[in-house]
Amino acid sequence: MGIGSWILVAAGAYFIIKWAVKEGICEAYEAITGKETEETRYVRELMEKDSEKRQKALNGEA
Repeated sequence: MGIGSWILVAAGAYFIIKWAVKEGICEAYEAITGKETEETRYVRELMEKDSEKRQKALNGEA
């Protein structure tokens, strides 16, 4: 494996670990406080809006 490949692997590992730590902290915060984080709330609202749009499309509504 060349140096370029190692750089790509290291960068990928860095971002995966960074994401995993952030998710763990958010989950722990929610478990301890019982409150949603702003990011979790935003994602949930987006998913609900998307679900409503899909239901309307399936029902033939405009």
